[in-house]
Amino acid sequence: NVFGVEAAKTPYLSPLQAAGVKIEPSFDPKMLPDKRDSALIVSSATPEDHPARVYAQNHDIPIIHRSQALASIASTFQSICVAGTHGKSTTTTLLFDAFSPTSHPLSILTGAFLQSKKSNFYYTDKTPYLICECDESDGSIVEYTPQIAVITNIDEDHMEHYKSFEKLCDTFGAFINATNDTGLLLVNGDDPILKGLAQQYSGTTLTYGFTSSCLYRVTIESATISSVTFTVSYKGTPLCSLTLPLPGRYNALNATPAIILAHIWGIDLKNVARNLTRTKGLERRMQVLAKDAGGPLVINDYAHHPRAVQEALEAISGFGRDIIVILEPHRIQRLIYHMNNFSAVLQKAKHVVITPVYTPNKADVVGNPHKELARKVNALGGKATTVESFEELTENLKALKSTNSILLFCNAGDLSKFSHTFAKEIYG
Repeated sequence: NVFGVEAAKTPYLSPLQAAGVKIEPSFDPKMLPDKRDSALIVSSATPEDHPARVYAQNHDIPIIHRSQALASIASTFQSICVAGTHGKSTTTTLLFDAFSPTSHPLSILTGAFLQSKKSNFYYTDKTPYLICECDESDGSIVEYTPQIAVITNIDEDHMEHYKSFEKLCDTFGAFINATNDTGLLLVNGDDPILKGLAQQYSGTTLTYGFTSSCLYRVTIESATISSVTFTVSYKGTPLCSLTLPLPGRYNALNATPAIILAHIWGIDLKNVARNLTRTKGLERRMQVLAKDAGGPLVINDYAHHPRAVQEALEAISGFGRDIIVILEPHRIQRLIYHMNNFSAVLQKAKHVVITPVYTPNKADVVGNPHKELARKVNALGGKATTVESFEELTENLKALKSTNSILLFCNAGDLSKFSHTFAKEIYG
């Protein structure tokens, strides 16, 4: 028996329930009947005083971290572990979508919602491979022992946990060292820190990126507001070209590991490239919620780090549309650490609307840091305003939007649900 405790109604629940998981809004001791045959799986977000956690501790029932459980599952497969500060969810999804319709489909466990499967997991016994998205936020990435490791980049994030960038890099180094010596390490060769860390791996390392020093080089051929066309070459010889129905140079990089594995495995590159052109992407990653003949009108994106916001803005800039960014800062520590970077990046928008900070613990927020960010944006010459509620945001956006504007929602919290409601209400 597998039980789950979740009060919020999310799209993730239905696939689990269809698989036989019994999900309740609150914990019931009957879920953990016997310490010999029961275990409680928790994440780093599970508070110490959660009723299930307290009950398990009081009854000597094993408590297992989510990453340990996932790593244990992954160890029974030939695991393809995708890590990195940015792009790991999209890279994981594109790997799955690239091979799913072929004779070489892959199983997957990821944190994002696959549009192609309307789920965040899928199992097949046709191949021994499992793609895992590996989260570095709490250091638990070191639990995995990949057969194939893919690392997209390393950036300053989760400093509330690591305290220093050096410690974050050390954690990625441990992940690299845990990769099977007989396997593969795929790294973004444009990232100098990551490229340096990869030198400690004793197995085969393959680099990909835009620079000529990369074994697999990506060349952007053209871009639109909703797609990017690119070519992947190996040692200077073109392998394939394709148009990915996702915007931005960074998404061309996110698609490249799928091309590399197809090349290594000897799978028809034309088929894999064609599958990538048909990808439906994933929830909350440049997800178009409303559009017209000229392109997207409302986009919902998971960007909550300055670099991610910058990449999202660059992907849809230069096409004659006015970009209005609606930012819900995610976690007070991240906003304070990156305040200056956020204020600089947001200069690229015509207008910025900033909501209060999303944080699991409201007591962490002291003062009005979202207003401080708006002041810094304006001090640099940008145009930013703040709102205190979603009701106020609705009226604000109704006044700001025009027939030539794109509303870009950047968030990892409650703003996502609002973006869907707003798009449906205003654009139908």
